[in-house]
Amino acid sequence: MLELSQWIRQERVQGPVLIEIVPALDSLQVLTRVPVWVDWKQGAAVMWEPAFYQRWSTRYQEVRALQQPSEFVAYARQHGIRYIVLRRSRGDCAAGSELLYRNASYQLCRLS
Repeated sequence: MLELSQWIRQERVQGPVLIEIVPALDSLQVLTRVPVWVDWKQGAAVMWEPAFYQRWSTRYQEVRALQQPSEFVAYARQHGIRYIVLRRSRGDCAAGSELLYRNASYQLCRLS
């Protein structure tokens, strides 16, 4: 995670970034200073802004349902998101995206 985060900051990737809903990626936004589309920790923000719940809940459920890299690409395209971070175990970047960065655990894909 740290290698990926350093690369994103160094290359000045502009968010939001679509990430999988997994605890290992929940610190990406903090480490990179780049907004993520949704993560599970953002749900706590409803304590300070109750109106945020509907937007967060909708995004959270939609992203949690995504399984294949092609589904992440389609979702990102639908929402105008250019970058996707996936665990390597999900497979390679799908058609319609290109690999920008890969390490042993994660890959960063950019919509083409």
